[in-house]
Amino acid sequence: MKRISFWLLSTISGLALAFSYYTSTAGSVASANSAPVGSASSAKVDASKGPVTTFDGKAVPTRYGPVQVQLSVQAKKIVAVKLLKLPTGAMDQFIAKRSIPTLIKETLKSQSAHIDIVTTATYTSDGYISSLQSALDNASL
Repeated sequence: MKRISFWLLSTISGLALAFSYYTSTAGSVASANSAPVGSASSAKVDASKGPVTTFDGKAVPTRYGPVQVQLSVQAKKIVAVKLLKLPTGAMDQFIAKRSIPTLIKETLKSQSAHIDIVTTATYTSDGYISSLQSALDNASL
């Protein structure tokens, strides 16, 4: 009788834990053709400083999907950063929404690829930095 009671209570407890597990209700995953996630600029573009030129970095494969950066450069200064490709999973988008603005801000501040990774977005940060370096190489900066 003790074994049956123990088994029954264990089963009920296991089911209660399984059904109380929180799952994401974030909705559908964005398609591969969806708009880029983030962009930012350090200052207003000054036409007297010359034209703004864009340079694409290479698409860097990461564990969760590719990351690709596009730089806007004016007078050998990075004036904007845009993400052309990011992983499209729901959790990846959640992480990117929090980490990409930090990465862009640090890029505009340092004007180089010498930036720290964002702790909660290690793979995205590594891909971002590699693609950023590729874009900087294309821009000869």
